Amino acid sequence: MKRKLVPHAYTLAPKTYDTVRHPNGKPVIDYDLSRRYTDTYKAMEEGKTKHIGLSNFSILKIATIPPVVNQVEMHPYLPQKLLLEFSKANNIHVTAHSPLGGAPVSVVASDEPGPLQDPKVIAMATKYKVTPAQILLSWGLCEEPA
Repeated sequence: MKRKLVPHAYTLAPKTYDTVRHPNGKPVIDYDLSRRYTDTYKAMEEGKTKHIGLSNFSILKIATIPPVVNQVEMHPYLPQKLLLEFSKANNIHVTAHSPLGGAPVSVVASDEPGPLQDPKVIAMATKYKVTPAQILLSWGLCEEPA
């Protein structure tokens, strides 16, 4: 089963619309992902939720209520060292997504290999008789995000 986590709970959304229904009769929830996170923080201050987790936020120096977890892209090509230091100092758990990296951004390095094709990663994988993916995942475990 696939799940899509949204910036704030459906029950906290303003009730200014009618429920849209699929032809099979089940409700279709259309989340407006452009909503601001302030509603979520207000709900937390009001005791409607205990914890907040974020995704893809850089250093959160302005957060009045720190999130419990921040999920960010993290791999050897994007180590996020400052974010990790800040998060550890502020008791924010970091969860890494895309630990195997992805295709390089064309404006930065269109002809560069991605982490799985990096000659250094391949050489290490050969040396230790493991896959390049295992090398990258091992790196992530050593960096201490979940």
